Amino acid sequence: MSACQRCGGKGELPQFRHVQNGVCFRCGGNGAEPNGEPQDGLQKARDEYRKWLDKALALGLSKEDVRAYLKESLRNVPEEDDAPFHVHCLEAIMALVIQEEVIQEDAAQEDYGPSLHDAMSRDNELAFAMHDDHCEP
Repeated sequence: MSACQRCGGKGELPQFRHVQNGVCFRCGGNGAEPNGEPQDGLQKARDEYRKWLDKALALGLSKEDVRAYLKESLRNVPEEDDAPFHVHCLEAIMALVIQEEVIQEDAAQEDYGPSLHDAMSRDNELAFAMHDDHCEP
């Protein structure tokens, strides 16, 4: 059994502690180089992604909203970042759901509007309205 090439046999990657506590997705946290068997870590990441996708859909976001957000988020990943694609997808969807929850909570408390997909389209309108409110002669 050889050491995992991704984590060096440690089973974790400290720089990714914010995703699945840094468990190496290549070896599933066991430190051994995978030998063609299903990767527990990758499957866990997929399951976690599906869970967050279900949360996003339950909040009223459409699959198109999620896809557009992921596409934009992944476009901004630096080339030198060597994290696996699924880690970036998981981080992005987690951020989207958290943002949507905050926006909906704020909307419920202060009646700003229903959600992120509406907020994205009205950002400029709000900025102009706030500017006009504060800059009237």
